[in-house]
Amino acid sequence: MKSDILSDTVRISQEVVKLRKQGHAILDLGVGETLVPLHSIIRNSLSDNSSAERFNYPPVTGLIDTIEAFCDYMRRRFSVSISNEHSLITCGGKHASYLASRISLTKNDKAMLCRPYWPSFSAQAKICSATPVYVKSNDQFKISLSDLNDAYDEKCKLLYLNNAGNPSGVLYSESELLNILQWAKDHNVLILSDEVYLAIDYEDTKSPSLGRLDPELEHSIIIQSCSKSFAMTGLRVGFLIANKNRIKQLTAMQSQTIGNTSALAQLAAKDALLNYKVIEKSLTKELKLRRDLMATHLMQKFKWKGAIPLTSLYYFLPISLFTNKPSSSLDLSVRLLKEAGVCVVPGSAFGEDKYVRLSFGASPDTIEKAMEDLYRWRSINE
Repeated sequence: MKSDILSDTVRISQEVVKLRKQGHAILDLGVGETLVPLHSIIRNSLSDNSSAERFNYPPVTGLIDTIEAFCDYMRRRFSVSISNEHSLITCGGKHASYLASRISLTKNDKAMLCRPYWPSFSAQAKICSATPVYVKSNDQFKISLSDLNDAYDEKCKLLYLNNAGNPSGVLYSESELLNILQWAKDHNVLILSDEVYLAIDYEDTKSPSLGRLDPELEHSIIIQSCSKSFAMTGLRVGFLIANKNRIKQLTAMQSQTIGNTSALAQLAAKDALLNYKVIEKSLTKELKLRRDLMATHLMQKFKWKGAIPLTSLYYFLPISLFTNKPSSSLDLSVRLLKEAGVCVVPGSAFGEDKYVRLSFGASPDTIEKAMEDLYRWRSINE
């Protein structure tokens, strides 16, 4: 593996492991998952299905009942009408992104990434021998058509679009997405729309899936996942939505890589999808409490006046909130880790070196203690 695709998130994670081995207590606000118990529906599904005498290889495309549950979920939750032939079950959203990158990019192609971007997009483009091209965003972390035009040239073949945003926590409106989609059509650029956080909608903004706006799926591939929507990260169930021709290519690629996704995990995913309203309501309520807990600390102690994230698990904060001294985001993150015992993720991993990412996917107790320790550290080091 090329060392340049290892992001600063990995470097910080390695430092956390090292410090914990040395006996240091670390409060982790770098976590990229929802640290909540599995919903009882999912736990019961795993328990009931684990008593089977054996599990054979499932079909490469996925278990038919799970695919049908997913198609029904997309119709009911996002008004996206798809058939089984438009769907592929993958081993998590990251593998879905990798497969889509593989069939869309070749050597000498360029891939457009919207700052701040999910680090795996840049790495996957490089794995495909493509060149990442970075699209700047405005102060709300959204891209405009002007930004796309500034970054575009004829070698650009793929636009990675993160809606809902990690690390920014932003959601695009329907009109904004329609403008981006029309731009992609006009420039013959395929959009890879990562929507794994889209169901986490704290203020009921109802940002649409690109699958509803591009019903023929001629200009888009959609990624969905159970990891964030249902807090099933370790079970590794993701989904790809694409037109039939691309699904055939994606299926062929999957058949010669991981082969298929765990049958037991797919059965649990089916039950989660069929009961999405109950699970989503419970999970969103808990995460909103954690989001607001972190916001209280930021506003009262740090006098922060930024926008509260509408989605995802993160605050993407300027490093000036923590220090008034010149610093890179990686240097600040390492100092906070070693001196305050708090793990945050440097913004450099997302293409924005003046920021750090804090996760409220951590437990309320961890959030409470970590924010106190960060404030104490800032007070000492101002």
